[in-house]
Amino acid sequence: MVRYEAGAFTDDEVKTLTAQGDTLQSVPYRWGNFQIVIWNRTTGSVEAASDPRAEGAGVVE
Repeated sequence: MVRYEAGAFTDDEVKTLTAQGDTLQSVPYRWGNFQIVIWNRTTGSVEAASDPRAEGAGVVE
């Protein structure tokens, strides 16, 4: 289940994600101040990101 803020995805993105088997749910509230680290175990790559609307930073060192 992917819960997302209204407007986070375009209609085409929602269709694509749904077609590949993802379950999506738009929520009526806004998330905030999130950081994320993505580790691809297959390739070993690590990426980080941060919500630009709030404080914090996603950093890979």
